[in-house]
Amino acid sequence: MHSFLSMGPGLSAPATLILALGLTHSTSACRAVALLASIVTGRLVPHALGQTLGKLLHAGFVPVQRLADILAQARTISPLIDDAVRQVLEKLLSLLSTVPLRNTRKLIGATPMCKAVRGGP
Repeated sequence: MHSFLSMGPGLSAPATLILALGLTHSTSACRAVALLASIVTGRLVPHALGQTLGKLLHAGFVPVQRLADILAQARTISPLIDDAVRQVLEKLLSLLSTVPLRNTRKLIGATPMCKAVRGGP
């Protein structure tokens, strides 16, 4: 966890996988700390996290509801965090199958809100 809380280079693939799994932890505080710390310290690689989460969701390995909850809560904290969440969602949603997973609507619903906050199209 210390690597997520300190400044440094972008997260490696194994660290990104740990972050992705942490985002679906059963304790909400664990989900929030990992995501926010990696964004604020500049270590998050949104494209890589979105890709990893997309693979985990596609395989049915993580609960969509937990992920939707933490991303929806995080996006309202600051423009920096909102932008990172938007990038993660854009990559993640592009990897999901054409047959929607249960609760995918909540992930999709967060994307326009992120764009509205940053003033984009």
